[in-house]
Amino acid sequence: MVNVFRRWLRGARERATPGRDGDRATRLRHAAQLAWAQALEDFYTPPLPDVIVEYEPDGSSFFYIDPKTWTVHLNTAGVPEGLTTEEEREYLRSVCHHEMQHYLLCPYDGPTHARMFNATRKHVSAQTGMFVCNLFADLVVDSFLMERFPGLTRSRVQASIASSASAVDADAHSDLWRLAVTCYRQMWGFEIPPHIPIDTRTKDAATRIVQVARERLRDERRWPKATAEIAKIIAEWEPEVAQELSGAGQVPVRLVPGGTGDHDPDRTAPVRVPVDVDALMGDPTEVRDGDRAKACMGHGDRDVGAERERVAIEVEQQGGSLEDLRVALGFAGLDGDREVALKYWYRAKVRGMLEFDVSRPKHQGDTPVSPVVWRLGDPAEQLDVVQSLQTFPLLIPNVTTRKWDTTSLSGHGSMPGLPDMLLVIDSSGSMEWSVGKKGPRGPYHTALLCAFAAASVAFRKGCSVAAINFSDDCKTTKWTRERDDIERVLLDYQGGGTVAPTDEVVALCRGHPTAMVLTITDAEIYNWDEFIDMVRQITNMGHLFFMFYIGRLDKEVAAALESAGGHVVSVRRPRDLEGLVIREVRRIYVDREDHSAAPPK
Repeated sequence: MVNVFRRWLRGARERATPGRDGDRATRLRHAAQLAWAQALEDFYTPPLPDVIVEYEPDGSSFFYIDPKTWTVHLNTAGVPEGLTTEEEREYLRSVCHHEMQHYLLCPYDGPTHARMFNATRKHVSAQTGMFVCNLFADLVVDSFLMERFPGLTRSRVQASIASSASAVDADAHSDLWRLAVTCYRQMWGFEIPPHIPIDTRTKDAATRIVQVARERLRDERRWPKATAEIAKIIAEWEPEVAQELSGAGQVPVRLVPGGTGDHDPDRTAPVRVPVDVDALMGDPTEVRDGDRAKACMGHGDRDVGAERERVAIEVEQQGGSLEDLRVALGFAGLDGDREVALKYWYRAKVRGMLEFDVSRPKHQGDTPVSPVVWRLGDPAEQLDVVQSLQTFPLLIPNVTTRKWDTTSLSGHGSMPGLPDMLLVIDSSGSMEWSVGKKGPRGPYHTALLCAFAAASVAFRKGCSVAAINFSDDCKTTKWTRERDDIERVLLDYQGGGTVAPTDEVVALCRGHPTAMVLTITDAEIYNWDEFIDMVRQITNMGHLFFMFYIGRLDKEVAAALESAGGHVVSVRRPRDLEGLVIREVRRIYVDREDHSAAPPK
């Protein structure tokens, strides 16, 4: 593989020879091919998709991903004029270094990028928030490149400053461009053209931004806090106009596709970007992270469900919020719709919550304890002739015949199967549920965590699951192994009265093999007598019934449920429900033998 790559690299160098016609576009296209190949070699051939090299003067970025075709593009139109052929190659090589590090270092992945972006939204608009993320990422990436490729990186940044400085008249530069180049000066000492004035207000803001970046650039856990602080500095530096970048002013602009609308990078109105900022750093609102690059690799074979679950797990591991997940899914082109994000957020929350050593009592053999009299009628194979003759030389039944009294040895072995599960969840108004940017809250949220966790175990063990969501109305699924069907019903909160679905529960249990009916409710049930009759009916069928009641349970209510064959556990605080459900579910799955189960203690 290495030899193949080297042969390809030699071929790229040969193809990069400037065309005899001196055409700039052709020359830069060949130079970019060589630069990309060399940059891959510089970083030991990282897993990045192939690039499409182009020369598009109307493009707004050196390096971008087209979300319609999921292809990566390297645009050579932004290479500064006046460079020699060798300088053009080295400049493009440094550009490739810089863009690669956005995918490999900062922001690195969608969850990290989403948390950085959401942290800015307390202070600035979505457009300016993306500028903040890209500015901070540039400071992180180029700080690393300054250490590894100091000459290449300094030449590229200085050339970009000079080129963007000539994009407009000296007195027409946007405040945003002045802030960005002043940050570069404060961070690494780059020269700003002396004929372009920088006011004290901008210098002070740049100094504060650079201080924040230096303190946090090597600790990725603090990147969201860094972008939040930089956003606050920019908001104080120059208040923004609605739906505009801070500091854009009245300078000439370029319209670029927005990258932040409604958590989906593909559904946004164009953003007005000052041409000097565009010449300096490309589209400052573009989404740049590793998940976008991964989406371009084998996009046609992409398992969207698995990708969503992976992103949700990563957001959860990083301590992210529901809003972070929505943005991360949108950045990755996986649909940041609220309902979709909420489902995968709960999946990630309950991942690993229930881990069982599924076993049951199992007979493992007998061991002899002491000799006893063997009597007529006992199995002949139990007669121990040697022991009998040692007692007396004649075998006299019921007198001298002996056998061994034994004791059984038992242990735990794997169960051949687990009971199917019927989830009955109360979504009435007393089971409150609210969904904010940080995540859901309320008793119904706790109930959902338990339901998702229990269903996850059942699906993992190959069991069928059915779900009933009840309030004034009743929403029901059939017995299924399709996880999406169950989750869709569980997440359909109603918020009405509390009418127990007695007929629906009986209908699902009738004719079905032994199942465990797990009901989560606050038991403010209007049709209580019918509910008790239903419990009695399904337990007589051989099913297992457990109700987890939120609050202090009345003794008469508990007695009625116990007399009907059910088991009830009182939960005084909603947050206690999760642990209790897990323990009781574990008890059912571990201790169940044949078609019975010990009631909870």
